[in-house]
Amino acid sequence: MKQNFWAAAAAAMALGLGLDLLLFQVLLGGTFGVEPNLHPPLAGAWPKIVAASLLFGWAFTWVYAQGIGDGPWLGQGLRFGSVVGVLTHGALGLTAATMLDHETETIVVGGIAGGILRDIIVGVVVAYMMRPARN
Repeated sequence: MKQNFWAAAAAAMALGLGLDLLLFQVLLGGTFGVEPNLHPPLAGAWPKIVAASLLFGWAFTWVYAQGIGDGPWLGQGLRFGSVVGVLTHGALGLTAATMLDHETETIVVGGIAGGILRDIIVGVVVAYMMRPARN
């Protein structure tokens, strides 16, 4: 594997984790405060959160690396991030919201929209880091 793969995977992990914390702790944190049962404390959850972020960073970057084309990296990153976001946060987020009917509409819509935006941002960063070297 290329050396920049691991740097891109680490960036995807760190950026994904940081944007998730921003979304769910800062932007949607007040909504969770109204319904404390919806948002468990983070104290004992950090090992699982970090493990999930490591898996996300590796898988996101690996799948992207399998389909790098000859087109501009920015367009590829935008498309890839959008598709991953719609698949994971859009489709799976709506399914989870259907199963967990105690989530508020703000949390569902905010989580889906924020998750899709997160994946678009991560997609652009990974595409930039994985772009072919100029000759």
